[in-house]
Amino acid sequence: MTLPLHGANPQFLYEAMNVKMPEKIIDFSVNTNPFAINDHFDMGNISTWISEYPDPNCTLLKRKYAEKMSVKEEQLLFGNGASQCIFLLAEHFRGKAIGIIEPTFNEYRRACEAFQCTIHTWEINEENEWQVPLNEFESFLKEIDVLFLCNPNNPTGTIFSNVDEIIKMTKKHDIHLVIDEAFYDFCESEDMTSLHHIQQYDHLIILRSVTKMFNLAGARLGYIIAQEKLVNELSRKLPTWSVNGIVQQLGLQAVEEMTGEVLKTRRKINEERKHVCEKLGDLGFYTSSSVTNYYLLRDLVNENAHSLLMYLLQNGAVVRHTENFTHLNGKYIRIAVKTKVENDFLLALLEEWKNR
Repeated sequence: MTLPLHGANPQFLYEAMNVKMPEKIIDFSVNTNPFAINDHFDMGNISTWISEYPDPNCTLLKRKYAEKMSVKEEQLLFGNGASQCIFLLAEHFRGKAIGIIEPTFNEYRRACEAFQCTIHTWEINEENEWQVPLNEFESFLKEIDVLFLCNPNNPTGTIFSNVDEIIKMTKKHDIHLVIDEAFYDFCESEDMTSLHHIQQYDHLIILRSVTKMFNLAGARLGYIIAQEKLVNELSRKLPTWSVNGIVQQLGLQAVEEMTGEVLKTRRKINEERKHVCEKLGDLGFYTSSSVTNYYLLRDLVNENAHSLLMYLLQNGAVVRHTENFTHLNGKYIRIAVKTKVENDFLLALLEEWKNR
């Protein structure tokens, strides 16, 4: 049985699991903003955006995002989603020794293997609260040239408590550090970002996504923040017109919403996540200490996650399997935080599961 590599596209999961898709489903496998209202985007000039070639340099995008983040325009590179940025970095580091803290987003491994990199894995787990013990970690760093770190991590939703120390250690060992902050926008505290280190440390590379917060997954827009020299080198490898004209316009409108809408969403997401996880704890489930819009779940009594996955699918709740997350091996399921009505639907199903 080959399961889909990512969440979304639930029909593929139903087909792979050989389960008939109910007429009504709620997709908890997609961890984008459930409160985003996309019809507030102004599409009045869409005919022009379609007919004209887009700006190959994303000039306005760079200007607006640079102003918002207080970085130089020359430090930004936009791509067709964060995934293209990951593959671009993997190509740049072709053949290098890559360190990945896992379980995590599987595109790092997939991209690096495509460019003949050697993968070295550092495992984190529930027992150590998904953290990296630094006293042991330094010996691992001596084996690698580049380290990928997802913060908040996907699929756990947890943050690394010692990122500043990891930044210093990787600098000490002359290792490039790629920090993926795709879900940073959902975090209650803005302190977790490493952006304030970007001018001080030339080995630091930050990845971000526009599509998660603004529910633009189909549009695809992500970007890299790094030193100018690296951005210049990466830009030469990026295909012309990687970001189409419609997406550039959506990205420009999204940046104007980055303060008000983001703060509202953070509050709602955090309230709902805390409510849901507290109820799940009462029902006898483990949930990871997430700070973002998804969490890992495990039944503390019946650890057969496959049976739970089947049950939820049959009853119209689509969740993310963890079969292809290294070191998780399907033991957990990942669930997105949705609206209160949708979350209550899921809670009712899980209570029924417990009471069978």
